[in-house]
Amino acid sequence: MSYSIKDVADRAGVSAATVSYVINGAKKVKLETRTRVEQAMSELHYSPNPIARRLRLGRNKIVGFITPYITIPFYSNVLESCAAALMEEGYRILIGGSNLNLNTERDLINTLSNGIVDGIILFSLCGNSKELQDELPEDCPCVVVDVHYPAMVDCITHTFSDAFFEMVGYFKQRGHQKIGLFIGPAILNSVQEQIRAYRDALNAHNLSFDESMCVYFTRISDIYSSVEQIMAKGCMALCFINSGIYRSAFYNSEKAEFVIPNGCDIVCASESPEDYYLLKPFPRIIVPTREIGYLAAKQMLFRIEENYDSNKNAEKKKPEIKKIIIPCKLQYSQHEFLNTK
Repeated sequence: MSYSIKDVADRAGVSAATVSYVINGAKKVKLETRTRVEQAMSELHYSPNPIARRLRLGRNKIVGFITPYITIPFYSNVLESCAAALMEEGYRILIGGSNLNLNTERDLINTLSNGIVDGIILFSLCGNSKELQDELPEDCPCVVVDVHYPAMVDCITHTFSDAFFEMVGYFKQRGHQKIGLFIGPAILNSVQEQIRAYRDALNAHNLSFDESMCVYFTRISDIYSSVEQIMAKGCMALCFINSGIYRSAFYNSEKAEFVIPNGCDIVCASESPEDYYLLKPFPRIIVPTREIGYLAAKQMLFRIEENYDSNKNAEKKKPEIKKIIIPCKLQYSQHEFLNTK
């Protein structure tokens, strides 16, 4: 049986106009009312007609989100924050995983920009500005996340520069001359930026850069043996770019606890406050995933409205490109970490 907006309104005890406001985000609706409407829609299995909505509003109220990974905490936390900010404005999010494949990324962009979404938030695998410019659609607003080269669209990213500088100083003060860095796949532009920040931090503290101290990973299962190889070279200062790598390196399933070798000092990047409950009390690099997702969503909404307004006007203005770089922070105490929520 097919249901209408009026059926949803009757079930929720509101007017048909209120249901329309919830669906289209045209006006603010109280949370209690929105919840009743959404529950009624779920109970009736009601889904708005996307074609009719686009004809009426000139938009789909859907944003595409393309990411190389979905389950890795950095990307999932950015996604969660981004989706929450979009849903507050009545938008839904359509997720596409490129699985570290540039051709898949381009196919997703082509598919989503073909009238399915109003805009795309993209973790791009492109290695430079030209590659990115060539793959982005002309008539679909885009916000790029986590690239550090110049882009022709808005970009929201973060930097480890200050945090790595402090980290190297911390390790050096504790007597270490070698520092192992465990990071993601080299194909990612963000990883190349991490290497640059790591090299600059070593130089600033008069320590030499050794490429063999940088471990790139694509499979978590490889981490344990890689850590053993680094420590066999006399390196007992280790930095893990996320808590998943750290857990794979030191969690002992038989003892159900983390077992860290004597004399080993660790710094680990944390992508959510929940990491506090999983990690030992050592310094953490706080990665602003929630802020990245929120800002990406807000900038996407701004560009969608701008694009909608420009389509109604004959004269189009060239948009001013916005780039936001958020610094990661090294924090030492548990109390400081918990207060970063």
